[in-house]
Amino acid sequence: MQYWPRKRSRHTLARIRAWATESKAKPLGFIGYKAGMTHVMANDNRPKSMTKGERIALPVTIIDCPPMMVMGAAFYKKTAEGLVKVGSILACS
Repeated sequence: MQYWPRKRSRHTLARIRAWATESKAKPLGFIGYKAGMTHVMANDNRPKSMTKGERIALPVTIIDCPPMMVMGAAFYKKTAEGLVKVGSILACS
């Protein structure tokens, strides 16, 4: 797959087109950029592995995350029809 036309984007932030549904309270719009890849040496503790108990190299991705601040919080209430938004607080700066 490729993008057309092939040129650099004017925006530094990606556009989020769909949000994942999550039952736990956690940040969904977490921003991070892939900075590179490297490997780590770890002991293999998988039970049925041929290299069990040995040190193996695992590939890892390095994510660069800029400082973030909370923009706001939304509060929901469970009802018979589903979740209903009862309030929200926006940060002031």
